[in-house]
Amino acid sequence: MFSGLIKFLDNENQLAGVLGHEIAHADRRHSTQQLQQQYGTSLLLGLILGNRSSNQLVQIAAGLGQLKFSRSFETEADKYSTIYLNGTRYYSCDGAAGFFIKAEKQGAAGTPNF
Repeated sequence: MFSGLIKFLDNENQLAGVLGHEIAHADRRHSTQQLQQQYGTSLLLGLILGNRSSNQLVQIAAGLGQLKFSRSFETEADKYSTIYLNGTRYYSCDGAAGFFIKAEKQGAAGTPNF
């Protein structure tokens, strides 16, 4: 969290939604899983391709395999954010949705500036 992101948010529900999304990444151990898969993919490709390939080729191939993996983590974090917030009396469970809709609209002209 940083001040630029907080200033971008319209209300407390959006803040709670974004925090819930980030907490879900930690709770579901997405970083650890992603590192394990990336290391395993790089190791496997290195063994298959051997010394004939450049390290850069291995990194590119491993990175391409990560795209779907990362999207599934984002979807899971969204899901758990709503689950976490659904149990509260003070925050709407769809707070993150408002943030992402706003960011997507601004992102149509480029990356949102936080």
